[in-house]
Amino acid sequence: MSFGDRSQVCELIGEMVRLAPSDHWRFARFAHDLRADDVLLARSCADRETEVAALRAEFTAHRAAVAHGPRIGVARSSHPYLCGVTLLFADRQTEFGILTLLRTSAQFHSAEIRLLTLALCSACEQLSAAHLPSNGSNGSYGTNGATAPKAPRRRDQAAGSPRTDSVMYVLERERLDVVLSEPGGAQRLPVLLESTVRELTASWTEDPASQREGLANPLPFLRLRTQPLAGRNGAYIGVLIDGAPARDSLAGAAARYEISPRESQVLALLLDGSSLAEIACELHITSSTVQDHVKSLLHKTNAQNRSSMIAKVFGWRNP
Repeated sequence: MSFGDRSQVCELIGEMVRLAPSDHWRFARFAHDLRADDVLLARSCADRETEVAALRAEFTAHRAAVAHGPRIGVARSSHPYLCGVTLLFADRQTEFGILTLLRTSAQFHSAEIRLLTLALCSACEQLSAAHLPSNGSNGSYGTNGATAPKAPRRRDQAAGSPRTDSVMYVLERERLDVVLSEPGGAQRLPVLLESTVRELTASWTEDPASQREGLANPLPFLRLRTQPLAGRNGAYIGVLIDGAPARDSLAGAAARYEISPRESQVLALLLDGSSLAEIACELHITSSTVQDHVKSLLHKTNAQNRSSMIAKVFGWRNP
């Protein structure tokens, strides 16, 4: 997905908002110089200039806490609302955009925050992959002039937006009320996810053989699984929500091109923007060995250069 396509941006942000319905939300996507080149508003209580200023203040405050990468945190400028949550869409090199969700009456409960964190991290991975140029040409939205944004580096996410691997719920069978959640606090699933559960369990009857596990992608960046559960007080539905893998993960590329574990490490560091010398230091090997691994990767992917190799790894059409 190209982040420059307005209709697709609207769709992605709309899906994020549906996860945690709010009284007001504001979003801006960034141009190459971090100028908010587009602002999309819903239930706006202020003019565009005021909204842009609020988003710039949010961005500055959150980047003061964490220098790069995705982040979710309390909105710093939620007045006159009761509470707000800000999400930064970014990878290690590119700022994609900023979203603030605001509510007038109800707090964001812990399960919603965890769902938003999960969706944010998964969405950023997909945006990063979609944003990667296939030929190394200029034209990215990068903040420092580099031409190839890098995939998110998961070990750094803990500082700003911790990786949330899954969210679990136990639902009452008929009304889908939340009986148990991890973390606690949710009374119902978001409407979008609840409708997905209903679709996956519509064919369930009292016959245990009909109660099959289900799998769906209610959002491009979320995966939802259902399974039957039996308790002392009756039958329940177990729901597990986790991040949908990026379209072409490194694990998939490793299997497809018979890439060795060490070559996968080199490839991951290349995608992260590391130089050959930095890779050698990180993996405690010589620079010549790193070069040998890169040559092997080029050979296995039948690529002429690193840009072409990266394009193939992510499943992009070659230039």
